[in-house]
Amino acid sequence: MEDEQNLYLKTAVLAGEILIKSNAEAYRVEDTVRHILNRADFNSCNVVALTTGLYTTVEVNDNEPVTMIRRISSRSVNLYRIARVNDVSREIVSGTTDIKDAYEKLINLKSSEYAPYTKDIAGFLFILMIVLLFNGSFTDVLMNIPAAVTVTIISNICSKYNINAFVADFISGFLVAVIVTAINALIPLTIAADILIIACIMPLVPGTALTNGVRDIFRGDYTSGFAKLLEAIMIALFIALGIGSGLLLVQEVLGWIL
Repeated sequence: MEDEQNLYLKTAVLAGEILIKSNAEAYRVEDTVRHILNRADFNSCNVVALTTGLYTTVEVNDNEPVTMIRRISSRSVNLYRIARVNDVSREIVSGTTDIKDAYEKLINLKSSEYAPYTKDIAGFLFILMIVLLFNGSFTDVLMNIPAAVTVTIISNICSKYNINAFVADFISGFLVAVIVTAINALIPLTIAADILIIACIMPLVPGTALTNGVRDIFRGDYTSGFAKLLEAIMIALFIALGIGSGLLLVQEVLGWIL
């Protein structure tokens, strides 16, 4: 395979890999990879995007087909990266950027665009603002600080040690329920415990996975669609189990103490 064609293939696969890791729809991944490959002189190209992998095969003249596979083990919602990959793809198709420059842009895009502490602060403030969004009081915001900090810390620890997302959501839900219920029972202030718990689990709710799963199913990508729907259901289930376990534990402990 010629160097330029090889670079087109590497760029297309890299773009698809970033999109899948950013939780993009399967049809968007396949269309993006196919558009980039169509700029090279391949006889044919075939792309299959799943939630756990990307499979790309091209044929060059009369040579044997060349296949590249990428295994995707972790995914997170990142709309910024999806938008940037789409921009780079359009630049390649329109010919406004060189394929080498496009590849470098995607390589640089793989590194996080935000510092870890920036994400932590944003997540922490997001939880507190959700309390206000649900008509919580300023007291509710202050009382929710320990739970918001806990969710942020658990997220960092689980990410650092590659702990399964389901387990991370269960632990987060469990600790949030314990902290909020304990504060509500032990501190002589009136707080909306339900709002505090809802605010803390909002960053964990799989809304994007659920939406993309439905969109994939309507586009005919049943494997990816049902996989994302199952993932969303499992995440919601583990969050519910964590919160339920935390509430039961605190009630039992407080009943025994009091």
